[in-house]
Amino acid sequence: MPTVKYFGRPTQQQGKYLWDLLGNLKNFGVGRIFVRQMEVAEHPGEMSFYKVVSVKPAMDEKHVKEEVLCERVFRGVKMERGRPVVVNPKIQDWQLVPKSMEKLYVDFKAVDPTIKKLPSLLNVPPLMKEILAGNKGNADTVKVPYKYDEELKNAVVASEGEKPDVTFDDSAPRLHTTSRALYENLEEFEKVLAEIPEDTKEEMIMGRKLFREFLDKVEGHATHEIPKK
Repeated sequence: MPTVKYFGRPTQQQGKYLWDLLGNLKNFGVGRIFVRQMEVAEHPGEMSFYKVVSVKPAMDEKHVKEEVLCERVFRGVKMERGRPVVVNPKIQDWQLVPKSMEKLYVDFKAVDPTIKKLPSLLNVPPLMKEILAGNKGNADTVKVPYKYDEELKNAVVASEGEKPDVTFDDSAPRLHTTSRALYENLEEFEKVLAEIPEDTKEEMIMGRKLFREFLDKVEGHATHEIPKK
């Protein structure tokens, strides 16, 4: 008998496609409760499930165009403020909750999500603040409207007179890059560089030269020195 050995961690996608389950249920499973094995495995002890509200079958060949609306509870919180959401039926980790266990999910009281109030006005940007200061204007009293590009989830924009729950640091531009970290702790880097022995530095420089010579020999990777003025 051959010996079978499994390597790696077991997959979390243990189940069926959602339509494989809905297609075998009465009224396409409207009113039934489903769970996703990945959510159960990642958040054990926390209630996460889906209750089917409506199904629009497309009857395509691969059963990937069906539209399924569900009331979703994730980690004990009602998602989308309790409104039905369109779920992804193409993931193979759906499991049907048996009738004998549905009472456990039906009696569960999911909490409403915490609605945060976001600011509607922000301070002027730093460059505009300097311009106003040069024109003898009071930049501290000038506010600009904040425009949110994406649809807000579990959040609303504070109306006039309301105090927002969230504050943004608009004192400096936001740099969405990791290169900024290269310039932090620069003094410590100089100290570490000074402690490197000279022979090690020569080996590092020699390795760089050999690598450049290797690139010069490879077609399409020729390197050129910058001409000195």
